[in-house]
Amino acid sequence: MRHYGNSGNESAPGDAEVLVLLDRDGVLCKNMPAGMHGLANFKPVPGLHRAMQKLGKMGVRVGIITNQPDVSRGLLSVAELARVNKKVIDEAIAAGIRRSDFTVKVCPHTVEDRCSCRKPKAGLVEQVVGHFRLNPRSLKVYIVGDKFTDLEALENYYHETLKPLGISRDRIVTVFLNWRYGEQSEERTYMIVGNRKISQDIEARSLYSAVDSIAKREECRL
Repeated sequence: MRHYGNSGNESAPGDAEVLVLLDRDGVLCKNMPAGMHGLANFKPVPGLHRAMQKLGKMGVRVGIITNQPDVSRGLLSVAELARVNKKVIDEAIAAGIRRSDFTVKVCPHTVEDRCSCRKPKAGLVEQVVGHFRLNPRSLKVYIVGDKFTDLEALENYYHETLKPLGISRDRIVTVFLNWRYGEQSEERTYMIVGNRKISQDIEARSLYSAVDSIAKREECRL
């Protein structure tokens, strides 16, 4: 399959550089009731390796963006956070994703810290785009999240960065990984962007099906 974009360089006009953003906890690994406090808590979701293999074959850039407020709370050490993220990186490389096409970006803050990176703010998306030196004018961005605050981060990036450049909304795609948390909790069942309630573009019931939906959309563009 075609590799999108030119590694380390801004894309030429007309070329589409595809970026796939993934939340970590609840998307790549199972959510732990007491939080992810170390590598011992890391339990891969079913189909993780297969999903990573498909992303590797697509040759897209992949960015993991994750809120980890327990760092600020003193419940998760920086060393343990690094060990968990190394596990994620190792899984990606073992599945065939090039190291240069993969990154992990973390917000260690709580809501009270009022940072610019905590999802649903767009800071982590901006960090990934900057890491890969991607040209916002020629981006196609997907995001897979198990909570609507994950998807809102990309919607906010679109409205703050892409829309002012005259880029149409169809250059971003939000994928909601529905584990049916709403049946057991009071999680929101919609996104809030500005003062509007909006829905996801795609809904999936497994990580692999989410990635497969992305792959099928991109195959249509070849």
